[in-house]
Amino acid sequence: MTKQLDKMASDFSLAYALCSSARRTCCIIGPALRLGSFDLENMQMFIEGLKDNWNLLNQLSTRYLKTQEITNYLLQVKSTAKDSLPENFYNWIYETDSTD
Repeated sequence: MTKQLDKMASDFSLAYALCSSARRTCCIIGPALRLGSFDLENMQMFIEGLKDNWNLLNQLSTRYLKTQEITNYLLQVKSTAKDSLPENFYNWIYETDSTD
């Protein structure tokens, strides 16, 4: 898990660039990037900020969202964000390999 979080933190400059126009999301991840820490709680906040931006979430999914803890959180998001996420989000959740 630590190795995966380190990988996420090192690659989040890409995420920051991708969402530079999404002010709310940048406000959430910016401080974490500057502090050099991007833990599961920050990732959950980041996902919350992306609920209305399916394309960006989809782009980031294959890189960052394949850990058991984050998959479990996304299942919770699925149940609370039913109206704001596209149908294929649910298929993606179940196809995610959470054993990485």
